[in-house]
Amino acid sequence: MPLRGSMLLLWLGLAVLAQISVAIFGVFSRSLQMRPSGTERTKADPPIPALRLLFLVSLLAIAFLVVIDACSWSLAAAHRWRRQRQRTLLQPPNQQRKQAAQADIEAWRASTQLASLSIAVSMALAGGSQLVAPGFVDAAIVQLVNTFGVLLVVFVQAFLLGHRLPLLVYPCAALTVAGAAMVIVPSIGQSGRGGLDSGRAWLGFGLSILSMLAASAMYILLQAFRRLKLSGTNLQYQYLSLTIIIAFPLTMAVDGTDWAAGFGAWDAGNWAELVLGGTVIYVGQNYLLQHTTWQLGAPLVSMLYGLRLVASILLSKAILSYTVIETAVQIVGAVLTVSAVTAYMGQRWWASQQQQAAPGAAQGGAVAEDGSEGGEEAAAAVTGSRPSMQRELGRV
Repeated sequence: MPLRGSMLLLWLGLAVLAQISVAIFGVFSRSLQMRPSGTERTKADPPIPALRLLFLVSLLAIAFLVVIDACSWSLAAAHRWRRQRQRTLLQPPNQQRKQAAQADIEAWRASTQLASLSIAVSMALAGGSQLVAPGFVDAAIVQLVNTFGVLLVVFVQAFLLGHRLPLLVYPCAALTVAGAAMVIVPSIGQSGRGGLDSGRAWLGFGLSILSMLAASAMYILLQAFRRLKLSGTNLQYQYLSLTIIIAFPLTMAVDGTDWAAGFGAWDAGNWAELVLGGTVIYVGQNYLLQHTTWQLGAPLVSMLYGLRLVASILLSKAILSYTVIETAVQIVGAVLTVSAVTAYMGQRWWASQQQQAAPGAAQGGAVAEDGSEGGEEAAAAVTGSRPSMQRELGRV
């Protein structure tokens, strides 16, 4: 049943909050890596290294995820046990039938493990790169680069499946590139914080591209394996565990073993950014993206993606007191990029509404929802990702 009135406004508000929370985390990440204790970075007052931040945030996120799952499981355990007990009593197991299906189960498990591993690797690359990139380049630049993932997935998916792209995608893609150029070109060599004026900054730009490519690969893999109905929660555990396993030895080797030296100058605000960012924001944004997509539909949620770039600019100015996007040309470029992506996603939303209104669409839509549910849930596992693209890909 479609949402209406106050419930529609509530879910729209939560969808907006989900997009803004992605931007908040990017700004928090830059703040922790660049400005400890609210001051400029100095040799005597070092920021938290990127790899150490990646490890700590992943550790906090997986711990918070365990707490959430434990609470959820404890509330549902009794009811689930009763239902399983009733099925066992009413439907005695057929041993012969179970043995005949064992081979199929083993094949399904092998496929699921391979799919889960490939998706977890892409999620870890996407989430890890997007987490540390703001420490090297302005958070708005990171979100700007990731905006291209929206259209990249559309083009790649259409190529792989032989779909015909809507004509609107071409001018929207051209405007997105033009707007991005208006933002990036003036920042090259800009002698300000967050600009592309050093090798470190270009490293951050490269990490942003890696994050965008890895996230795009993740969406394509999720779509390819959607029939397996992978658990989004399990994928979150897998990619966070993979990140922790890789990041811990790397940060010990690169950043040293003296952890206290890196946190000695921190104040309460720095610790609040780390704990709040690694738990409520980092994990919470994934749940918001999941449930708003389920309630509102992918096309409508996708229309709000441009808010990440806008929020990154405004929050950088508010929290860090600076942003690389300051000139009139850059502001116009940012508006052009956001408008182009929003226009295309808006058109796809309108097309989906028309499709649902067509005779027989309700039944077909129900089948599509069931087939892609696992993919959408899993897509919500990555910070800054676009789980709402899953349903959209099926309509391109």
